[in-house]
Amino acid sequence: MGIGFIGIIIGIIIASAGWKFAYLFPYSHPVMTLSMAKTSTRFFTAELFFSLAYAVIFFTAGYLIVARKSIK
Repeated sequence: MGIGFIGIIIGIIIASAGWKFAYLFPYSHPVMTLSMAKTSTRFFTAELFFSLAYAVIFFTAGYLIVARKSIK
């Protein structure tokens, strides 16, 4: 939880600063989406696609890790 909390704080700082590569940092996606919702009506943005890609990668990795565990 601590790592996630620190990631959210760093994501807010990165997204607020307007860094052009902020979409590559997963914790900045919520802030970037909220800021873009005020100015644009586009739904399918780069942040959304990167967020979905991260989700697919991490869900697949989590499934493979759990599936390989032997329960005794």
